[in-house]
Amino acid sequence: MLKKLFNNLWDNAYQGNNHNIISLLVHNPTAKFLDLGCNDGSWTTECAKKLGTEQVYGVEVVDELISQAQAKSIIVKKGNLNKSIPFEDNSFDVIHANQVIEHLYDTENFMLEINRLCKSGGVLFYPPKMLPVGITYLH
Repeated sequence: MLKKLFNNLWDNAYQGNNHNIISLLVHNPTAKFLDLGCNDGSWTTECAKKLGTEQVYGVEVVDELISQAQAKSIIVKKGNLNKSIPFEDNSFDVIHANQVIEHLYDTENFMLEINRLCKSGGVLFYPPKMLPVGITYLH
């Protein structure tokens, strides 16, 4: 009974988090979108669809997941998000890292890296598990 209760709580929180992210994405067909920890690319493609962009990039560490994301037409680079992220400075209009930061040991480097990658005027989404969406607009 407790397992069912906690599973329902988890599902509701997960769906609420995803709803919050989608509701904050603003349609921008010219946006260059990066998903850090893109997994198999399923959520990445949902976010890109809401943005209306076809310029979709990801970083993932697991080879099998990289292949699955690439099959969804995402340009994926293998990378460790505790290290330098393999893209040029000021490359992206929207950077998304859903439920990633709590798994990293070098969060300071991670925040410096996403700041480096995001264009001036860009948007960063970095919601940790079970907390409200973290969003930053760069000016």
